[in-house]
Amino acid sequence: MAVNMKSVIADTFMALSKTKDVDKITVMDLVKACHISRQTFYYHFQDILEVIEWSVQQAFQECQRRFDFVIFRRTGNVRKWRVKVSSL
Repeated sequence: MAVNMKSVIADTFMALSKTKDVDKITVMDLVKACHISRQTFYYHFQDILEVIEWSVQQAFQECQRRFDFVIFRRTGNVRKWRVKVSSL
């Protein structure tokens, strides 16, 4: 099974943020905690800020998927719901 390295790095960042201030977490901290090379980190992200941005984007997309699922279960049509909401 393939490993989603972006998720591993982001999850590790979140774990580190519980014990260390976010602005104090370095690429080297992540590299050591993930047991990866700096090259691997930079293959997936430009910097720590991009890890944060990617994590927020993933969380937002997950919320949207869950919202769509609830709307679909209630109405049977997500597209129709989105048209109603966007016209408000």
